[in-house]
Amino acid sequence: MAMAAIASALPAATHAQSDPFRLVSISPADRSMGASRSPQLRATFSHPVSSASLGSQSITVSRPGHVVAGQSHADGPAVTTTLHQRLLPMTDYRVAIDGVRSTSGASLAGPTSTTFTTADGQWRGLGLAHD
Repeated sequence: MAMAAIASALPAATHAQSDPFRLVSISPADRSMGASRSPQLRATFSHPVSSASLGSQSITVSRPGHVVAGQSHADGPAVTTTLHQRLLPMTDYRVAIDGVRSTSGASLAGPTSTTFTTADGQWRGLGLAHD
């Protein structure tokens, strides 16, 4: 039997073990400086994400002393989190991911977090323009 035929005959759980559910990328990138103050983040996972696993605490964005409210939506392996307000300029933020599951029920190995710092505003004419 050819290797491809053997692989396709294996149960889905075996594939999940060889390619665990994990965070592949996030925007803004971890430890980035000068990140956009846009109220939208995007995380990409190694497998399609279950929308049912995206509760209010699954992906949180916070700065010291304040959690920024938002809502997350899955589209295959991509999750977009739209915050209910723009981020402050020149501020450190933490993104915490916990409880997100794949459509096959796999979970992350543990809680994951990333950090980024937002950009400052730019002077234009007489006012302060924000990105």
